[in-house]
Amino acid sequence: MAKFWPELMNDLEQLFETKENYDVIMQAGEEPNVQEIYAHYLILCCQSKYFRSKLREKKDGKFIFKKSDFPPEILENIIRFLYCGKINLSLENASALLKTANEFELHSLANHIQEFLIDNQKKLSKIIKRIAGTLFTEE
Repeated sequence: MAKFWPELMNDLEQLFETKENYDVIMQAGEEPNVQEIYAHYLILCCQSKYFRSKLREKKDGKFIFKKSDFPPEILENIIRFLYCGKINLSLENASALLKTANEFELHSLANHIQEFLIDNQKKLSKIIKRIAGTLFTEE
């Protein structure tokens, strides 16, 4: 069974990227930079209680979800995670991803991001100490 897992995840990621048969239109960002992200109701609702509660009414056969307080790239990153478990996580986007993961009740992702931040805090502290030690020994 495990040998099929990567293929399944790849197929789900392709579904997200090709936008075929989408039934959710997500609008992210603030005017004039609003971007639309297309998704599938079943994927979102299977992965998140938040979406099960928010996606209730269709307009012209599609669910419309507006989130002006999230940058489009953060929302797209989170939605990709819901499809295939991949997340583009960096020190630059960790805070925004953590906020979004918490709001969408994605507890395992939020825990992963918190661990990432803790690990990187330790690494950054070591680097700063090393740099400080170098500066003070040069004087």
